[in-house]
Amino acid sequence: MADWSEAVSDSRKGDEFHYLWAARRCLHLLDLHSPIARISIEGAAPGDTITSKSEEIIDVAEYTEEDDGPARYIQLKHSSKRLETPTPFSELENTFSKFGDHFKAAVKERGLRSATTSCSFEIVSNRRISARLKRGCQRLTENPKDGTAEATKVRDATELSGRHLQEFCKLLVFRDTEACYLGQRDLLRLETQKSTSRAHGASLVPLLVELVRDAALVAGRTEITPETLLRKLGVHQDELFPAPPEMEHVENALPRYQLDKVCEWVADGTDRFLIHATGGVGKSVFALQLSTNLDANGAAVLYDCFGGGNYRHPSKPRHLHGRGLVQIANELAARGLCCTWVPNGHMRPDQYLMEFRTRLEDSVSALKIMDPGASLTVIIDAADNAEGVAEGGHSFAFDLLQEPAPEGVKLVVLCRTERRDLLSPSSSVQQRELSPFTESESLEFLRQEHSKASPADGLEFHRLTQGNPRLQSIALSSKLPLGEMLADLGVNSHKVVHRD
Repeated sequence: MADWSEAVSDSRKGDEFHYLWAARRCLHLLDLHSPIARISIEGAAPGDTITSKSEEIIDVAEYTEEDDGPARYIQLKHSSKRLETPTPFSELENTFSKFGDHFKAAVKERGLRSATTSCSFEIVSNRRISARLKRGCQRLTENPKDGTAEATKVRDATELSGRHLQEFCKLLVFRDTEACYLGQRDLLRLETQKSTSRAHGASLVPLLVELVRDAALVAGRTEITPETLLRKLGVHQDELFPAPPEMEHVENALPRYQLDKVCEWVADGTDRFLIHATGGVGKSVFALQLSTNLDANGAAVLYDCFGGGNYRHPSKPRHLHGRGLVQIANELAARGLCCTWVPNGHMRPDQYLMEFRTRLEDSVSALKIMDPGASLTVIIDAADNAEGVAEGGHSFAFDLLQEPAPEGVKLVVLCRTERRDLLSPSSSVQQRELSPFTESESLEFLRQEHSKASPADGLEFHRLTQGNPRLQSIALSSKLPLGEMLADLGVNSHKVVHRD
């Protein structure tokens, strides 16, 4: 009775190891930089063209987006006993036999060359695998006729020979340093918190395990995708990027003479910067140019608080922490610099800020691995608009400006000159005014539409518009002959159109 009970306990521990390890792999589906596109539990996925009678040996199968992309076929082994004794070949003989059958099916379906690039076979265990067995497999990659005992056992079990045996052994991966089922549970909790939030990540662990367990019940007849995973977590895919930029594209945008100086100012400064200007001076266009230039120093992300005017709509808020911070963080995640942030709508502003800072720190660390001198710049355009609609609290942009940024991070905020007080910038926030066009910039801009405009025309154009880029753009969009356009400006030059 005691032996039966112990066997049941060991079996259940093995199942838990299986579900928890597979749930950890499912988190990779949330990685916007990961090649993994779908995961099958207990067998190959329904769309897998490689079929064999040995599919039952596959506990987890991972696939890329390409139909013929590489697939990873994985068997999981959990041990509760004899952990100090390496797993011998005798306990893996069936695994080698079944993996061999599946490899032969892959060769039959795709040919040897394609099979070697389209699949791999992994044994994952919390117990060390015999070093002699590993050496035997390694020898077979060099000499398929190797006569050592372990090599012979592998050759006999797989019923492979020659080049086929060599290539099969090259595709074998042993991952025998995994934690036991209890350790897997802790790792899953920590990794889930990293992808969601420290405040709520642990509560999502049961949902992840349930997703894997349910998939196992329909063995190989379903697959887990980013969409199904997010749905299980109660999140729509659009919520990962809740406030994408909606800036108006400006063709042939004029490079500003101030751009290089501002880039140097940011590079040489501390951590927080406020660029201000009156309406129509071109803050958004400048923000785009600044983002492009500073991206060359490491990485730059631009957040658009205005959203084409949609920031005013209650259904499309852009000032909330759960929108702005998640959008910026996941743009960094899409570049492979930090973990994807799966949002939770029940977090406080301070919790959002803490999670955001963690992702900024991770991103800087990733950048500095590639270039020790790299920095990360977060640019927030129209921050005054965001703060202006924040009722009963502050916008995320306001809060970011109130405390030092993590080391290696630069925060650049743009707003109207007359609305700076909304953001309450402290003396530690460096400020700079963005000027209207210079006379030479006005002439260059004028010549984009009127190529034969003279310096005198440019000077008059500049005087009538006060160098205001928006007013100049409106005037040029009229498509009037140069003389008529200037005459019209002489009558209506006071009618400068401002966006709110």
